Amino acid sequence: MEFGRVLDPSGIVHQLPPDHPMTARVLARQTPLLPQEYAPNIFIGCPVWTHKAWRGRIFPYKAAEKDFLRYYAQQFNTIELNVTHYQIPTHEQVLRWLASTPPNFLFCPKVPQSISHYKQLNNVRELNTAFCDAILGFQERLGLTFLQLSDRFAPNRMNLLKKYILDFDAPIPWSLELRHTQWYQQNMEIEAFFEFIVQNRVGTIITDTSGRRDVLSMRLTSPTAAIRFLANNRHLSDFQRLEDWAFRIQAWFSQGLQRLYFWLHDYENTHAPDLADFFIQKLNALLQTNLKRPSFYDSSDAQLF
Repeated sequence: MEFGRVLDPSGIVHQLPPDHPMTARVLARQTPLLPQEYAPNIFIGCPVWTHKAWRGRIFPYKAAEKDFLRYYAQQFNTIELNVTHYQIPTHEQVLRWLASTPPNFLFCPKVPQSISHYKQLNNVRELNTAFCDAILGFQERLGLTFLQLSDRFAPNRMNLLKKYILDFDAPIPWSLELRHTQWYQQNMEIEAFFEFIVQNRVGTIITDTSGRRDVLSMRLTSPTAAIRFLANNRHLSDFQRLEDWAFRIQAWFSQGLQRLYFWLHDYENTHAPDLADFFIQKLNALLQTNLKRPSFYDSSDAQLF
């Protein structure tokens, strides 16, 4: 993920902002989970599984590329399925992916760029139906689907986005990632839009990236939190940010959060498993969970510092 990438994050204030008031209102409508219910509702993963640099780290040294998903799914319980951003998967592909992963593993597909970027939500009913039909093949293994709009999609197209939301009638949980700066301004029109997506049970993607702190809205519109975290190649601030997230998620669960998706990126994704391991350790300590940590083939290389 290049969005919000910076060369040197040292001078950036990375502290998480306070929650948006909407978050408390949304979570208050839920019965908080019991602590023993947290772990089955926490999904942590990466945006890819085909990463050769993970050979000898979380994959065996001689792992064949065709087996990467199987090895990845032994380490994580979800994938931010970016491949669907570039093409709608075939039925055969979905079946192969299902066969390579265990029953508790969830796929989280991204809406194709043909819908979100090329057509900019114009006249996309047929494409969207084809996409939904394809990912419904995941059945109970379908996690959260999300629509990522470009940073050129501004609130002046709000009515087009509302129409897309109203037309999205597939039985699929999904969230929305907004990138244009004007979506994060404080005005009545923006607030009314977010009330609209609450009413239509659409979640929000919260993106944590050093170069675009404005998109770190801390606004939940559903009881599912979905965080896309872009690290800076194991810079010290990455670990501080992840620790802050662990405390915030602990607070959200106590208020009524029902499910968490947390996807870790860095510029080449080489260090994502190390960061995930650090984050899982922090969550386990705070939530008293026993979330599975990734296991490294060469433990000496897996040290964080």
